[in-house]
This record gives sequence, C-alpha cells and structure tokens, in this order.
Amino acid sequence: GELDKAILDYNKAIELDPADAGAYSNRGLAYADQGELDKAILDYNKAIELDPQMAVAYNNRGLAYDEQGKLDKAIVDYNKAIELDPQMAVAYSNRGEAYRNHGELDKAILDYNKAIELDPANAVAYYSRGGVYYQQGELEKAIVDFTKAIELDPAYAWAYYYRGIVFEKLGGVVQAEADYAKAKELGYEPE
Repeated sequence: GELDKAILDYNKAIELDPADAGAYSNRGLAYADQGELDKAILDYNKAIELDPQMAVAYNNRGLAYDEQGKLDKAIVDYNKAIELDPQMAVAYSNRGEAYRNHGELDKAILDYNKAIELDPANAVAYYSRGGVYYQQGELEKAIVDFTKAIELDPAYAWAYYYRGIVFEKLGGVVQAEADYAKAKELGYEPE
C-alpha cells in the first residue's frame, strides 16, 4: 500500500544521501505506522546519530517505546525532545500520556496543560486531560475538557463516548444517551 511505497521512496532517498537524517526519521514513521516498531526505532536511532538536535526523532522514538510498553525509555526521549524544542506541544502531550500510563496523574495534568498552552487547538490534549480528570474523580472538569475536545474536533467519537460516561455518572442520562449515540454514529464501538 501507501506505506510500502513511502518506505521504498525513503530507501531511495537514503541510498542517494546516506546522511539524510530526515529520510531515516520519516521511514521510521512509516515503519511505526505498519506496527514494525523495532525497525522504526533503528531508523530513529540512525536519524538521531546523524542529527542529535532532531527533536522530532526523539519524540517519535518515544512513541515507539511507549507502544512497546517501555515507558521509562519513552519518557527519557520525550524529555530530550522537549529540551531540544521547548515549543513542541505534541511531545508534552505524549509525555503526559506516558505519565498517565505510569500512574503519575499530577505530572500528566501538568504536561497536558503545557501542551494546551502551546497549542490551544490540540483536541487530543483536552481529551487526554479530561481522561485524567475522570480518573481523579474530577467529573465536572472532565466534562469541560471532553466538550472542548469535541468543539475543536466535532468528529472525535471517543470524546463523545467518554463524556457520555461522565454524564451518566452525574445522573445526566439524556445527555449520556445522546453522546453514546453520537459516538456510535461516528464509528466508536466500546469493547
């Protein structure tokens, strides 16, 4: 498919210029999208070796480690990405997710706050922070964040679904049913 074609294109680019850190980083993304995380990590390693200042390669390697469940390694990479590019909102958001998965909810909130400060249109950061608020029992704050995520991305099925859960917990059965229906219409099916 498209990813295979992209990988072939990056192979050619690397063949033409073996010092092209961007080509390695981009091929790593394509491998990651195919679920070939070990190959992706090797490419991110090479990109970082060629360009140690490439924040995006650290961020993307962090994502790959995250998917492998190597949260400590992921956090180290997100830290480096943020050190190299303190304006990289997605690195804060990703690190927040890693902290959340690590059970460090307060640190997760701080990172989501920073991601939102840097990129106020980041629906995923609002959704994720809403999820942490839900975990902490801060249901009103969770609804505010899920609602903001939906405003920013009206097709965000997960945000509708989880806002529905919160409405249901607060006794808002009508709103909950409306959100569940909207989530289903947008393709979200709970497991």
